[in-house]
Amino acid sequence: MDEIRLLTDVRALKGTLYFEFAPGPYGGKYWRSDSVFLNEDSFGLIARVFIRNIPGFSWYGPFEVRRQA
Repeated sequence: MDEIRLLTDVRALKGTLYFEFAPGPYGGKYWRSDSVFLNEDSFGLIARVFIRNIPGFSWYGPFEVRRQA
């Protein structure tokens, strides 16, 4: 496995096997300059947290994480 770290520069990405975390609602655009990225292998280490707690979680498309009131 590669080093586990968040990437902040789209130019550092090698391929497309990354999870993108962007602030605010999804606006129909990927690879945003204000996003951070985590490679798929690293995300797999924390995926169960998302699967159990995020309604609508998807490995293949956008999903939104909302703050609980």
